[in-house]
Amino acid sequence: MGPAVFDVQALLFLLLCSGNESMGASSMTKDLDRLGRCASGASSAEYALILGLLMIAIIGGGTALGTAVNFQLDNVSQVLTP
Repeated sequence: MGPAVFDVQALLFLLLCSGNESMGASSMTKDLDRLGRCASGASSAEYALILGLLMIAIIGGGTALGTAVNFQLDNVSQVLTP
């Protein structure tokens, strides 16, 4: 599923970044060159970086919360066992 999603994203970038010419009229190298210069590609890279940092923060927070809850449940377990 990963490669198919990448292909769809690349196609969307090419469609967004292309001018008025048809997609079939230009060669693959021209399309890739145009994709590299496209402003929306830079925006997507920035969004991907923000999303990656956000995911790291969520995973770190979840790990810290899980450790704290586990510590508290161990304390409760020790109190309740005779």
